[in-house]
Amino acid sequence: MGAWAVTGTHLSQLLSQVEGLYIRDYGGEGALKTVSLRGLSPTFTAITFQGFPVRQPQLGIVNIAPYFLGGFSEVVFSGGGELGYHTGAAGRIDLAIRPRSSTQWVEGRLGRYGEAALEAAIGKAHFVWHGGALSTLNRYPYDQPVRGIMGSAAYRILRSGLAFQRGRWEATLWGFGSEQEVPGPIGLTGPRLPPEYLREWQLMPTLWYRSKWSLGIQSHHSSLLYRDYLGLSAPAYQHSLQGILRREWLIKQETITTLLYAAGDYLQSPRIGIGFTPLPYIRQAELGLWIQGKGTWRAWHYRWEGRLSWLERFQPEPGALLQIERKHGGIEVMRGLRWPSLYERYWIGYGRSDLRPERFYQIQGYGRYPLKSWTFKSTLTAAWIQDRILTIPLSPVRWQAYNLGYVQTLAVEMQISYTTPHIQLRLAITHTQARDFSAAAGRPLPYVPPWMGLLWLNRYLGPIQLIYQGEFVSERPISLAPGALNTLPPYLLHSLSLRWKRPHHLITLHLSRWRKQTYTVISSYPMPVRQILIEWRWLWSTNPLQL
Repeated sequence: MGAWAVTGTHLSQLLSQVEGLYIRDYGGEGALKTVSLRGLSPTFTAITFQGFPVRQPQLGIVNIAPYFLGGFSEVVFSGGGELGYHTGAAGRIDLAIRPRSSTQWVEGRLGRYGEAALEAAIGKAHFVWHGGALSTLNRYPYDQPVRGIMGSAAYRILRSGLAFQRGRWEATLWGFGSEQEVPGPIGLTGPRLPPEYLREWQLMPTLWYRSKWSLGIQSHHSSLLYRDYLGLSAPAYQHSLQGILRREWLIKQETITTLLYAAGDYLQSPRIGIGFTPLPYIRQAELGLWIQGKGTWRAWHYRWEGRLSWLERFQPEPGALLQIERKHGGIEVMRGLRWPSLYERYWIGYGRSDLRPERFYQIQGYGRYPLKSWTFKSTLTAAWIQDRILTIPLSPVRWQAYNLGYVQTLAVEMQISYTTPHIQLRLAITHTQARDFSAAAGRPLPYVPPWMGLLWLNRYLGPIQLIYQGEFVSERPISLAPGALNTLPPYLLHSLSLRWKRPHHLITLHLSRWRKQTYTVISSYPMPVRQILIEWRWLWSTNPLQL
């Protein structure tokens, strides 16, 4: 994420520093966490790992709860349109593991609410290995919507990553295994349901050959065992394989890049079927052809992209993007789409196999102006989603997915930053208007805050580093129904990290989500507050920057 100092230990804590991004968090470690960019569904944020999209054909969204920062060498965010690794996304989050200079370190963490973690890494110029384990009880008090304490919400995860790089070859193996107890939502008399149990593992091996013609292959294997409060188990298995063939040409000062993408998915779940008839499994194939051109004409820089996408049982669909930029700003226009997920089409009793893909349109204008140590940035983005897929109730026990109307969003982002060798300061404000014209005549979209603010300060005092983050989220609706009972109150969070750096030690004290009362991001799922975490890292490395 550029030159930012990382606060916290989880990917969601890092992404909370990005203007326009809103983390939809269901509370506590291990709870579902998705990324919403400028009020759009999480399905319109591309998340890639080692140059491949993280394949999640069941729901079409990526749960970032298992993604801790330890082990990732690079985290890159782009707020512009994306067609190369997605059929049409408003932005992209790229995760990578790269071998770098010699490093060896071990780290331990102890935190409030029963959190304990141990991580280690070892690497040379051509390989790197990282492993980590975390256990937490997630027993935190809450006072909204009622007073109580979270019980039986334990979460445990083991994760590891291994990367090799030799000449033109790159090989990566990354995976995790986790188990957790998930409490039901909180009602007026406390938890509505007994805890549910969830056990999951994922494995993603990747192989790249880099040359004029670059070839990459990645597979994704996952197992998810869900046991509800009645004791009924529902195991689900996913196996995906995807490949990329990429080539670049230089033609008359213009760089042309082509990419051929192919993927296949296999899903086995007791919850899939056609109507009320269960299916033993589902297979699907996807193809994509992408081309990009970049160049300069006089003082103008331009980029154009085109993509032709095909998913089994659908007709091919085109996508296009055009970006024009000058010294202090530019404009970007794109047209993309989102395929219906497997569960939207084949969830027993809910899905519809004849759903159409959502069509996505976005126009974005942006500007930036540096002035000595100051930088001013602003972005105006308008987006439309046609043929929106929405699940609506037909009776108290019967729901059905339909293509209905459209969604419209308008977002304004402003950022002021100040950077010197000893201090970094950023102030960001985002205003979003997201309205639904499918089931409601222009009602605000649920869980889209109209206002978000971020203040971030990084100060160096010799061997001591001080990082402060203040985050404000305004009142936001929880449904399309009108009325004060369908809104969540605003909240203001304070987080502070104090680091003491020595040649071979790094001791960090994290104070995060510091406020008196609890709050909720998703209705009835209270968040932990006043978290305290002590982290100690012992490092022996030839590169002091690894601290």
